[in-house]
Amino acid sequence: MKTSFLKLSIVALSIGIGGLMAQEQPTRPDRPDRPDRPNMPMTPGAGIRDQIRIPDGVELPTAVQSLVDQFKADRASLVEAREALRLKLEGLSDEERAAAMQAARAASEDMVRAQRDLARQIRKELHDLRKVRRDGTGG
Repeated sequence: MKTSFLKLSIVALSIGIGGLMAQEQPTRPDRPDRPDRPNMPMTPGAGIRDQIRIPDGVELPTAVQSLVDQFKADRASLVEAREALRLKLEGLSDEERAAAMQAARAASEDMVRAQRDLARQIRKELHDLRKVRRDGTGG
């Protein structure tokens, strides 16, 4: 009697759980398009922290804005250099391709390191600006 009740309880429980699992999940509305924020090109291997995004309507001091502009220009040149390398590698033999890739890696590491340093400098400047605004000591 106890075992048949236990078996019946397990069957009922599994049917009940199966019914709950079979229910449809609610659908989420699609995200609206944001034409005011175009997609920023990501460099391969770069994380989101390497991207500098300044909110709309924020006025930056000239020095910080010039750093942001330099960062964006350097990022664009890095993407162009990688695309040019990709096109160049298509027609090379395996040995030539390996040599070209080795040289490109060294140049790319230097460019990426410079981009990271520049991004750190921009984040530091923005942090300092927020601190000044928060403390009310200026700006």
